[in-house]
Amino acid sequence: MFETGAAGELVVEVESATVEVRGGSDGVRVSITRRDDDADAIEDDYDIAFEQTGDRVHVQALRRERIFGDWARRSIAIAIEVPGGFSAELKTTGGTVSVADLAGPLAARTSGGSVRIADVPGAITAHTSGGSIQHRGASATVDAKTSGGSIALAEVEGDVYAKTSGGKIDIERAGGSVSATTSGGGIAIGEAGGAVQAKTSGGSIRAALAAQPEGESSFRTSGGSVTIHLAPELALDIEARTSGGRVRVDDQLAFVAEDSDSSGKPRRRAQGRLNGGGPALAVRTSGGSINLLRR
Repeated sequence: MFETGAAGELVVEVESATVEVRGGSDGVRVSITRRDDDADAIEDDYDIAFEQTGDRVHVQALRRERIFGDWARRSIAIAIEVPGGFSAELKTTGGTVSVADLAGPLAARTSGGSVRIADVPGAITAHTSGGSIQHRGASATVDAKTSGGSIALAEVEGDVYAKTSGGKIDIERAGGSVSATTSGGGIAIGEAGGAVQAKTSGGSIRAALAAQPEGESSFRTSGGSVTIHLAPELALDIEARTSGGRVRVDDQLAFVAEDSDSSGKPRRRAQGRLNGGGPALAVRTSGGSINLLRR
């Protein structure tokens, strides 16, 4: 065990390892295991080092061999308990990262597994190329990026950046702006308090704009419909176009059309101002309908 104050920093740099970090301890405790192997067997494969400088603890576990081998079978599991006031910087090349009950900020990176985060109120950076990203609780900001899975975020007080090429994006609430991009699934944003940039080529988009955005918003998909719920007081310049469905603007919205295709055929375009106009709201789809509804 490493004796530390209630607040400090944990740095983990490991290879072929799952990493689990939890807050609530009175110091830093590190456990490294591998099935039924003892410490000697683990140290035959890994160069393990610990370093403490004040309230900063650095944990390192690097593979001794630099050749191909059965590292899935020989990988290790690292479990660390820290005080709840800690921040953390975690990096592994071969496993899942799980973090809970830290003050943050948190940076978690893995190239071989998923990232799971719960109850980290600080700023979060979570990057992986091999799995999904799951987030529970409330956080200040979130930067989430993966090329191999979906992204699910709960409460974010500030801005959100989410990008994946292999799954859907689901954001329950963002108090600030949102950038969400995927080429392999749909996008759902339960509530956004700022401008939204949402783009997918593989699914539908559903979102709600709850507060007046300061900048432009854009929703684009070539593989599904777009449904946006708008708070009635929002002031926007709206342009919506589809080549594969129709555009519907809720009659309860104070929308004044400037250029709309409203002939006897299904409307495929709507351009105009909401509550006198404001930042641009552009909506495009070639694979479905567009619905602009009162929130």
